[in-house]
Amino acid sequence: MYDDLFPIEEKPQPLLDTDVSDILTRCYGNVGPDREEVIRQGRRLRYQRRKDAAERVLTRLLPVADGLERILRWGEQHSEGKEDLLFRNWLKTIEAVHRRLRGVMEGEGLVAVSGVGRRFDPDVQEIVEVKGDDPSGTPVVVDVAETGYVYDNRVIRDAKVVVERRLLEDSADAAADEPMSEED
Repeated sequence: MYDDLFPIEEKPQPLLDTDVSDILTRCYGNVGPDREEVIRQGRRLRYQRRKDAAERVLTRLLPVADGLERILRWGEQHSEGKEDLLFRNWLKTIEAVHRRLRGVMEGEGLVAVSGVGRRFDPDVQEIVEVKGDDPSGTPVVVDVAETGYVYDNRVIRDAKVVVERRLLEDSADAAADEPMSEED
């Protein structure tokens, strides 16, 4: 009944008379003297696409790493004075998973930024709380609320930090100018 009311009038697509390799030869074979440059640009584009895809995957892993860090912080706060072997083993397992995840992320080029004990760096850190009331002091990071990350010399996410205003000594100033990493 519906076929009578709404007839389908399709015409079949003609088949390609040429071979696919002929089409590729027509596209790339007639490039002329710039052929090597076209090939080089194609490689560069493929590399950039792979790098962008890796960055997207690594960025999607950040909430997982944040969740593990929150669990570890909670576990450290609640493990004081506890002799519960099951709880401590669970906490060690979470630490191991977190280390493996961080190892994978660092292996792909995603580096965590911390900077506890160092001077505040506005390029990679964002202040969420200020302690101390000395306005002439230099802001020094005393705690990290959320870890920041750098990928391929670009900031993927700023570290959210708690700073305290302190008067720095000359030796501390020299240490504060060194590059920051998670081990610091």
